[in-house]
Amino acid sequence: KKRGEEREKEKRGEREKKGVCVCCVFVCLFLRFLFVCLFIYFLRRTNFSMQVVRYNVELNNCSLEEFIQNWATSLFENVELLEYFINSLGVNVETKVGDLGVTLLMIAVSRNWSHCVRMLLYTYNANLNEQDIEGRTALMISIICGNLGCFLLLIEHPDIDVNILDSRGNLSLNLALFYDCSDYCIVRLLPLVTNKRVLISILKMHPRA
Repeated sequence: KKRGEEREKEKRGEREKKGVCVCCVFVCLFLRFLFVCLFIYFLRRTNFSMQVVRYNVELNNCSLEEFIQNWATSLFENVELLEYFINSLGVNVETKVGDLGVTLLMIAVSRNWSHCVRMLLYTYNANLNEQDIEGRTALMISIICGNLGCFLLLIEHPDIDVNILDSRGNLSLNLALFYDCSDYCIVRLLPLVTNKRVLISILKMHPRA
């Protein structure tokens, strides 16, 4: 009897192992199928976006500025569409859109799209010190939005100018202190401020600096 019971237990164990293996295989196949579907979806989405832009711009049914604003409000970072704007449609990198007059770089920084920011800076030589209507630069926008990745890309660029004032007379350092940015950001900004009087006044107003 004991041997019979042991054999039955062994058979049950083998059946359970086989069942688990079959389940694992089905799960792996399902995940692979899901990954392929998502990849195809994003690929079609990118191609469809470029086709829609090409069709409407060429027929003048929709202004290019409207499409740039649509790109700015998209859920995903669409590098291919940005390249199409610049390479195929001849969009100037310094083109300003919207009521605030923001550039493509400012839009990418505000959305924390680091790949677009890097491409605009190093491939298309976008002016990172350009200002919008309120006098804010891309660096200031990265500070206000708390986008550290874009901040690092901008602060490490050799052409960065942290001494630009916005329309309210604020430096990037002022904004970093006001918006309670990390100490690392403040440490990176402090040595680049050339106006010592302004720097001293900031230090008096903000003991944290």
